[in-house]
This record gives sequence, structure tokens and C-alpha cells, in this order.
Amino acid sequence: MKKWLGLLLCAAMLLGLAACAGNTQATYNGFQYKIKDDAVIITGYTGGAAKVTVPETIEGKPVTTIGKEAFAYSDHIKSVKLPEGLTVIGSRAFMWCEMMTTVELPSTLTDVGVGAFSNCTDLHEIELPVGLRAVGDNAFFYCNSLEVINVPSTVTYLGQQAFAYCSKLTDVTLPVGLVELSEKLFFKCSSLENIVLPITLAKVGDLAFSDCTHLETIGIPASVATIGENAFMDCRDLKSVTFIPGSLRSLGDNAFAGCGNLVQITLPDTLLQIGNGVFSGCTTMVSITIPQSVTAIGESVFYRCLADLVIRGVPGSYAANYAVENNMDFEPIGGQTAA
Repeated sequence: MKKWLGLLLCAAMLLGLAACAGNTQATYNGFQYKIKDDAVIITGYTGGAAKVTVPETIEGKPVTTIGKEAFAYSDHIKSVKLPEGLTVIGSRAFMWCEMMTTVELPSTLTDVGVGAFSNCTDLHEIELPVGLRAVGDNAFFYCNSLEVINVPSTVTYLGQQAFAYCSKLTDVTLPVGLVELSEKLFFKCSSLENIVLPITLAKVGDLAFSDCTHLETIGIPASVATIGENAFMDCRDLKSVTFIPGSLRSLGDNAFAGCGNLVQITLPDTLLQIGNGVFSGCTTMVSITIPQSVTAIGESVFYRCLADLVIRGVPGSYAANYAVENNMDFEPIGGQTAA
């Protein structure tokens, strides 16, 4: 009996050692790494090079992953070239690489992790490859030297705050196929001027474009069903919002609050609900057309708007009754009367 127990104990120890061996750290030319499932994961970098080229293979095995925080806080790195065969950039992999100006991504990349390039304040150029599927939360947070982002057609997910505080970002291209803009996706991108929302988009998340103070026009495609709370709040230069009728059902609280240059707006005839404070602080708005479909208007929707703001709508509609109840000017349209 004791003999069998001893054999079992030895077997357990050998299994444990084998498991640990798969996670053993090693170093090659300054790259710390481990091997897992016959592939290399870069776990750290001790080199002093300003221009870093990550090798395609180590020990004859492909480098497929940049691990969590592998290059984080490396303030001497100015450029990085990542190898073909790499598929994943892990969480915070290059966070706070403040001197890094360029990154060359491989065509094999599929996932950019949470906070992967956050606070890379000198990063001014990055080309996202076709084949990329997901960009994690905060991936490029506070990369305030980035000027242009082209999101390839293969991307189906952009995480919360992925490009928030990119204060020099002026142009963004989004792909057809994307269905949601996550919360705070472009929050405080104060230089953003040009963006076209894709025709597949169903939801604009809370605060998605809040404080994009240079955004002047936006078109809402027919596919959008929901615009979240504070989605375009304090877009102070916003002058034109065009809704293509189709799916929109609700405007979240304060969705366009503080858009001080918005003069007039026509809401689509699919809209059912206008949330609290949606147009509060739109201090130059002279008229708004509210369709007969609207059956709920929240509180303080027109707070701090012009006293002679005109609500345009169908006589007898919810909008018409709202205007009367709130002592607002009403202008009938369409020669119709609400049923």
C-alpha cells in the first residue's frame, strides 16, 4: 500500500513539474517569453533599443501573443514592428509608452486587448489591418497625437472608450457591419470633424461623441434604433443632424444637450420617446419638428433654449399638446390631424 502511495505521489510531482515547465520564463535578445501550446508569448522586454522589432520565432516556435503589460512603461521605445503570425496584443501591452510614435501591426492580428496602447501620447500613426476583429476597451485611450483612424471591414467590436481623449483625432472611418458604438467611444475627441456612421449601425452608446466640440455635421442612418444618454452632449459646433427614417425609437437623456449651434432639427417619424433634457442648452435652436409617432417627452427637454422656439407637428398630436401645456409656440404641418 505504501509503495502505491509513493508511486502516486511521484507521478503527481512529475505532472506538476511538467505544468510549470510550460510556463517557465526565458529571455531572448531582451524579450522575456514563455511557451504555451507550442507558441511563444512575449511577457516582457528588458532591452534598451529605441526601435524594437519583435522576432517571428523564438526557439523555432511562432510568436503569437504580446502578453499583458509586456512593454508597459517602456519610455525609451520610439517605434515597434510586430511580426507576421502574431494574433493577439494583450491587455495594457504597450500602456504608457510615451515616446512611441509608430507601431507596425501584422496582417495576422485579430485582437487588440484592453488598454493595449492607452496613454501612448506620442503615437501619431497606426494602421489597423484587415483581419482585425476586436478592439478592446480603452485600447487607444488618451493617444492624443493620433490624427486618423481607419477601422477595417473585419472589425465587429470597438470597446468602451477605445478612442476616448484622442484630442487630435480629426478623421475616422467606420466599417459597414459594425452594429454598435460603445459607451464613450469617442469621448472628448475635441478635434473630430469627419465621421460617417455605417448603414448597419443599430445603437449609438452613452456619451459616444460627448465633447466632440469640432464635430459640425452628423448623419444618423436608418438602421439606428437607439441613441444613448449624453451621446452628442456638448458638441458645441454641431450645426446639422440628419435622421434617415427607418428604425429610431428613442433619444436618451441629454442626447444633444449643450449643442449650442444646432438651429433646427427634424425628428424621424419612427421616434417614440424623447428623454429628459435632450435639447437642453441648445441656445440657438429656433424650431424642431416632432412626428406624430412620439408619445413621450421627458422633463427639461428644452431647458435654456430660446423662449420663442417653435415646435412643429401634427395638430392634436402629443407634440401639439406638449406645446400647449408648456406655453410654447406651435406650428401645424402636413395638413393632418392626429387620430
